Amino acid sequence: MRNTKKILSWIFYIAALVVVFLYFLFPSDAVKQYLQYQLESTSNNVISAEIDHLSPGFPPALVLKGVVLTYQQMDALQLDRAAVSPVYGKMFNNSRAVNFRADLGGGSALGWLELEDAGGVPQIALEMELEDVDMESFHIIRNISGKTVSGSLEGELVFSGGIPGQTGSGSAQLRARQCTVSLEPAVFGLTEFTFRYFQADLEIENQRLNIAGLRLDGSQFSGEGSGRILLRQPVENSQIQLSLSIKPHPALLKTVGGMLPKKYLNEKGIPVRISGTVKDPSWSVR
Repeated sequence: MRNTKKILSWIFYIAALVVVFLYFLFPSDAVKQYLQYQLESTSNNVISAEIDHLSPGFPPALVLKGVVLTYQQMDALQLDRAAVSPVYGKMFNNSRAVNFRADLGGGSALGWLELEDAGGVPQIALEMELEDVDMESFHIIRNISGKTVSGSLEGELVFSGGIPGQTGSGSAQLRARQCTVSLEPAVFGLTEFTFRYFQADLEIENQRLNIAGLRLDGSQFSGEGSGRILLRQPVENSQIQLSLSIKPHPALLKTVGGMLPKKYLNEKGIPVRISGTVKDPSWSVR
């Protein structure tokens, strides 16, 4: 019995030493460079990442801190912390598949990502779930549109194919609460729109993003609509084609009521069309 305890003590001691040496001797810089290279090469340099700190974790995982993702050389997303672990069922084929969970905008993003190089053609597969994420953490929204958007976002996203926005297909169901959209410059004297609730169902097919089931419940107005965005390079030049039915609330009518034909004020909704580009959209009343 005494020998058994002694053997177990030595086993735990040796295991602890191995863990300590692996942690302190872990080649963090080399692994960071490898991850960054794989992401850039698989996306044809469209997507890249800067990683402030990387270390091993337990259960077996890589723990990344201070991660900034860029898309077309624009800051797209900042992750406070992310844990990445291998998909063990795919460790022995040519794909690079990982499970991930990230702290993002006060909430979390979790799912799995797979990168492949099919005969020199990059292939990406992604499934992700968002939980209580502040949309202001998506820097790409401001960088593309010039507007700050905040609010609590949740939803599900699936994508497979080549480089997002160029080739591939996918879908997303997004829901947001307590949203604020800054208006720069002001519109009719308003510096922001606020929404209690927002919902949209999206489908992407190569360079077309279809928007269905768009519903808004805001302080200034409510509405619903559908349409599409024709994705272009650079992204801010993408073409918007949206049709909305807007019901203004009293606070907004005080500001714009005198500018609208009287026939619209008694209808269930004002038909509005939004066109132009993501960077410079325009709207009209049909």
